[in-house]
Amino acid sequence: MNKDVMFKDRWQFMNGHWQGNWSCRTDLRGRSAKELTNMKITLSAIDFRTHGYDLWRWKEEKNGQFTVNKLVNLIQSKMVQIDDNPPTIFWNPLLPIKVHIFMWRFLNNGLPLKHNLSRRGVSMDDLNCLLCGDAEKTYDHCFFNCSKSINIWRTVWAWCDQSNASARLDSLSSFKIFFSKLHGKCSKMVITHAIYSVSLWSLWSWRNRI
Repeated sequence: MNKDVMFKDRWQFMNGHWQGNWSCRTDLRGRSAKELTNMKITLSAIDFRTHGYDLWRWKEEKNGQFTVNKLVNLIQSKMVQIDDNPPTIFWNPLLPIKVHIFMWRFLNNGLPLKHNLSRRGVSMDDLNCLLCGDAEKTYDHCFFNCSKSINIWRTVWAWCDQSNASARLDSLSSFKIFFSKLHGKCSKMVITHAIYSVSLWSLWSWRNRI
């Protein structure tokens, strides 16, 4: 068969109905013949247009257009079926994909921190924080309670005029609550959401270079 053939070349509207126009070098037998028959049955049940151009339509939207936000909402709804309180994911147009992926892993406690690796059975020589050396490198310490991290957050809070945030951002759980309120189309929320996301990603990247 011609691997470059198009759909319209093989499934054509002729004599008032759709039918296949197959061209095979040899007669199909066994599994190949069965798959072709099943495909014919499937295509016969679809009402194709006889004019215009073929196009992709996404059934999750009435207008048929794919949107990332809708996909994120669908994934979020599936997560609710698994977890009663999953983190809310917001697709921010200001963020690159790598930061979105990082935030997904961060909010789901999926980053390979020493503490997490140790809990999964990976042998670690030293679980203490590489920056301050004082405490075990857990999520809460690495991103919120380490003295180096606190200095970074103070700068972010001052820049965003959110100095009162220091009283409620000291753990992953408290950050999830705070972060879930930064979703919306308001430009200020979108920018603030991006600032916090990039700050976390930069902090993580900085730690990994040490």
